[in-house]
Amino acid sequence: MSAPSARLWLAFRFSDLPLTALKLDDSTEKPIVVIQKKRVIFANALADEAGAQVEMDITTAQVLSGCEVVERDEVKEQRALHEVSEQFYHFSPYIDRYRSDELAQSGLLLEVSSCLRLFGGIKALSEKVFTCLAKTPYGFECGLGHSAKPAWYLSFAGYDIIGDETKSLFI
Repeated sequence: MSAPSARLWLAFRFSDLPLTALKLDDSTEKPIVVIQKKRVIFANALADEAGAQVEMDITTAQVLSGCEVVERDEVKEQRALHEVSEQFYHFSPYIDRYRSDELAQSGLLLEVSSCLRLFGGIKALSEKVFTCLAKTPYGFECGLGHSAKPAWYLSFAGYDIIGDETKSLFI
């Protein structure tokens, strides 16, 4: 009996999803914050530069940045994730959604170990996925790991996939 093959997961964390899912035409032209329960959960670059921060109350964010305030729409966020996951089925049949309990960030996890040979390795596969994502309005961070949750956590690390990652590297 052969040993089970190592699994490999690609995590895509969409940190700006609370704003981009709303599909506002002018979201990069003025300071905007997305709120939930009267607290800022996301601030675009202009609002961030003006002093608005995550966890800030609405009034303080508006006084500091003169920002527009929009309410979070989790239904639109889930719809956006569904649309992206439909595109990801070109790359893997195993896709999970992930929603952070601590941050207003969601993402998708792809189990890709069974697809590596088809796409020519992890570097080639990840580049194809990045090209696919470049056609969407969503900004993302990526993580690679030998299980789903570590891949998600490694999406915060900000490293490039080079193709020769080993389990010991992740540990």
